[in-house]
Amino acid sequence: MMGTGALLALVIGLTLVADPEASDAYTGGAFLVAVVLGLAFLTHESRADNVMVDRSLRRTRSLGAGVVATYLYMASVGSEFYLVTLLLQKLEGFTPLQAGLGFLPLAVMVTFGNMAAGRAVERVGAGTTMTVGFLLSLVGLALLAAMLGSGTYTTHLLPGLLLSGFGHGVIYTSMFVIGTRDVPDRHQGTAGALMTTSQYLSAAVTVALLTIILGTDPTGVEFRWAFGLTAAFAAAGMLISPLILRRPEKRKVEVRV
Repeated sequence: MMGTGALLALVIGLTLVADPEASDAYTGGAFLVAVVLGLAFLTHESRADNVMVDRSLRRTRSLGAGVVATYLYMASVGSEFYLVTLLLQKLEGFTPLQAGLGFLPLAVMVTFGNMAAGRAVERVGAGTTMTVGFLLSLVGLALLAAMLGSGTYTTHLLPGLLLSGFGHGVIYTSMFVIGTRDVPDRHQGTAGALMTTSQYLSAAVTVALLTIILGTDPTGVEFRWAFGLTAAFAAAGMLISPLILRRPEKRKVEVRV
């Protein structure tokens, strides 16, 4: 309950920030509640006998990498659908049907990315595959941010959608492989639940942040900042494998007879 309350208060606080008519007292109170409940939850998890997440899982580096990757995936290409929907209809003037058709290349490339990731994981490993997926997503999202309003859909949106869509599929497959690979069978359900929770938490927080950036009547400038934020999250995702999954070298043991 404390953890859920902390996350709820955080999202409410971010939502109030985006509302120009919201009271500063309510906004500050929401953030204060989030901090207090968050600290209480962490304190309970560190000291209690009956904890939400088994302590052995906390020491599993691959699961930790999977949870972080899931958060950053949703904060980058996972939030792209929300941004592109607003972009096509509010900025480009597409009808709902035209916007749906404009999504098709992105959805198709997600499928291709999933298929390619399955083969790449077997050949080069899940860590390298995920890093490449985040790199492709970064380039695609950066292209969308840089080329907004500079031409037609085909020239200024399609290249970024294709690259980010392919990266989306690659990340999604590889991050779940990483997150569950070192987890015992009896904890597989818990590991999957942790990653799913991270994904939905990221969606709530990221949409709140994007709402703050876009405001009530977004122009090309606000959309560039929004896509830039998602690209920054993709850049952070590239660091997961090198930083978290780096394995220490095995020490050589000298045996004397």
